[in-house]
Amino acid sequence: MSWTVQKTNDEENDNTEDIKRLETAIKSAVDQKRLVFCSAPDIGSTNREVLDTYYPFSCPGVSDSIFKIGAAKADGSMHSWVGAPSSVDFILPGHNVEIREEDKIHEQDDIPKTGSSVATALAAGLAALIIHCVRLGAIYNFYNGKSNDPTVVNKSSVVAIKQFAAMREAFLKISSSGDKDKDRRIEVESFFDGPGKVLNAVYEKDDAKQKWTQITDIARDLISSKAVAKAVAIQRH
Repeated sequence: MSWTVQKTNDEENDNTEDIKRLETAIKSAVDQKRLVFCSAPDIGSTNREVLDTYYPFSCPGVSDSIFKIGAAKADGSMHSWVGAPSSVDFILPGHNVEIREEDKIHEQDDIPKTGSSVATALAAGLAALIIHCVRLGAIYNFYNGKSNDPTVVNKSSVVAIKQFAAMREAFLKISSSGDKDKDRRIEVESFFDGPGKVLNAVYEKDDAKQKWTQITDIARDLISSKAVAKAVAIQRH
């Protein structure tokens, strides 16, 4: 959700009932173990009272079960629009982001985009990539007769990575320090640089087995057996 809505209850503009419906929808998604990504409101430095009026970013009751994403500048620092730095979980590129030439559709796409909404879209895309890597790893291990081995990526890993705790852990593993309280940047390039170079070399040799092995190794690095066990327990409950 690359947007925010401010809750208002004055006589001319009262959206209280609409916000309640939004709260219900977000809670329903969280209860169904959906991954929910939302944008910081980009209102600059402000106090907690004002920040709490922006939804879904400050949706009560589920704030600890959704990803709150802020914009980062090219140097990796948080964009000043984000507001309270401690309120976001992770930051991704969100300042003068250019769309790839092959992805452009309208003339407006030539204009670099800035804001946490851009970062939120990238975060959701990264989550989809992570899920895809884990799924491919599980498929590879299944066809190699390892699907019942709890030490490798398997079907349970796919179930787990689609849940908040495991995905958060994966994001922390990709972040520069592995500790969101110290550094919220997602260092995608650093994490995937080594595997990417190996894959490029493998593609030149057209070695299918090596391709699958490399992706499976990435998947294994992104999800721990502890995260899998916890997700399976939650699923059974």
